[in-house]
Amino acid sequence: MSHARAHTALLQALPPRYGQVLLDLLDRLEAGATFTDEGCCCSFSHGALVESVGQWVARAGQALDAA
Repeated sequence: MSHARAHTALLQALPPRYGQVLLDLLDRLEAGATFTDEGCCCSFSHGALVESVGQWVARAGQALDAA
């Protein structure tokens, strides 16, 4: 995830909100990395976060294409 954070040129090419959302998703993925069981007592869902990152990638690509 540090690799994703290091792409400052990409994040600067996108509207500021995209960077904020990506960093939030990465923070949540890192925080939940210790949870391996989807059925744990918390509301963490690794699959849902991965899906959200995929959606972010698709929308960021659209934003870059439109720029």
